[in-house]
Amino acid sequence: MTTSYPAAADSFRRANTNDSLEYLSNLQEYDLVDSVQDAVEAIEAELGTDPAGSDTDVKTRLAAMDTAQATEDTALSTAQTDITTNATAIALNTLRAFGQVPTAGAGATSVSAGAAATQTITVTLTAELQELGNASTGLGFDSTAVLVFPAGSIYRVESVLLELAAPGGLVGLDGADNGDIALGTTATVAGALTDPEDNFITSAALAYDTAVSLRLDTAFDVDATSGAITVYLNSTVDDGDVGDLSVTTADWTATGTITVTFTDLGGLV
Repeated sequence: MTTSYPAAADSFRRANTNDSLEYLSNLQEYDLVDSVQDAVEAIEAELGTDPAGSDTDVKTRLAAMDTAQATEDTALSTAQTDITTNATAIALNTLRAFGQVPTAGAGATSVSAGAAATQTITVTLTAELQELGNASTGLGFDSTAVLVFPAGSIYRVESVLLELAAPGGLVGLDGADNGDIALGTTATVAGALTDPEDNFITSAALAYDTAVSLRLDTAFDVDATSGAITVYLNSTVDDGDVGDLSVTTADWTATGTITVTFTDLGGLV
């Protein structure tokens, strides 16, 4: 009998006490032996040599393969979940961060902006009061918040232009007095303007009878990924030009514009 394995299991006919003598006389021993040999050879061909490999037996090897496959499936599922979660986070961050536009600070009248990736915004100041007298230090300085870069992005600032009319609303000051003016990301707390009090527009001389036109064309980054960044208009008056500023009023008003060209790089760089 030719074996049916591995397509199907073989069924061997064995002699028993109920067989007739005629059947038994026709049953040849070599037929049984050939059938068993065919079946064994088919099994060996199907399994190949050393099917247990380094394991004790084939059953153990199959169990180990099942365990390994289950572990791989779990890892794959976790990876797919992570990819989906991260993709969602990136999408949310992109929607939240890219294309943000700085807003007017407390001392600014308005801010206008374009819609391109690289934008130019203009902040308008209208008679913004600068009170330079300081009762605690006797020094002449003041700051006004003029621009706020929203949290969540890095902004590549390409250029900054500060244009102000001659200082107006002079109280305790006159056209012969002088000081300094700057734009920076820290409000000044002293009579001298230094970085970061002047990291947007470097400190320059301010004559209280002369218009201001200052420009910065060196690109720099404003990192607001950890929180909003405020830009301040900082100004001072020279100590020798006024009396004791702990008791003397020294006021002026700023009218003009601040123009900033920048690109919102988002929060992913």
